[in-house]
Amino acid sequence: MAKQQTAKNKALYQKPTVLNAEAHRTLKFKAVADYKHTAHMGSALLLGHEFMMVAKEYPIVFVKSENDNWDAVSMLSLKGDQNLFVGKNGEWLGQYVPAVMRRYPFILSQAEGQEDYTVCFDEASSCFEGDSGNPLFDAEGKQTKTLQNIIHFLNEFQRNYQVTQNFIAKLNELELLKDIEGTFTIKDGEKFKLTGMWVVDEEKLSKLDEKTVNELFKSGYLAWIQFHVMSLSNLTPLANRFANSQGLKVA
Repeated sequence: MAKQQTAKNKALYQKPTVLNAEAHRTLKFKAVADYKHTAHMGSALLLGHEFMMVAKEYPIVFVKSENDNWDAVSMLSLKGDQNLFVGKNGEWLGQYVPAVMRRYPFILSQAEGQEDYTVCFDEASSCFEGDSGNPLFDAEGKQTKTLQNIIHFLNEFQRNYQVTQNFIAKLNELELLKDIEGTFTIKDGEKFKLTGMWVVDEEKLSKLDEKTVNELFKSGYLAWIQFHVMSLSNLTPLANRFANSQGLKVA
């Protein structure tokens, strides 16, 4: 019987907490020292402007959550709970680290029905342990330059995420996405399927009218599509990397 593996992975933030100037006046932040906390992530959320760099190393696919929200992700393994690009000592083994990894341990949170975002952090992260590090607030409770830079990064991430959502919405509007499956066989004969991923249908793309293609070009979406398609050549190297780590062979 075939087992199924999808692009889903466990939550990265273990104890998300709203950052508060009063409660966290003395909190100090140390930059992430390694990526051990991402070892369980088989994929990473992507922003469209990252596609060019990501396409050089990782397959880019699209995934849909249970509530029908779409995202672009980079595949980091063929298993949802394993990251093949984190070494034994937590070092990142790839050339490019996705922005979602660099955003950690901070994140913007939006309450239901609210327009504004709130800065949150993973209180369980080792980045906040001890007395060393850079303060996030000064003695008067005002934001330090460190926190201002963090918030700027978070805002840019959120802005680019919305642009990426618009891009995926256009792909769906044009019905350009199709689901893919891959079957892999363990040496003892056990099989499992890679499911829950979508890619651009190149045949449908080639049949778009000139006006639509021009619109995609002017918006920058066509370049993102091309980077996505190019990135799929990384599936075989990823499968080989996975096989070496698991004692598997591709069927």
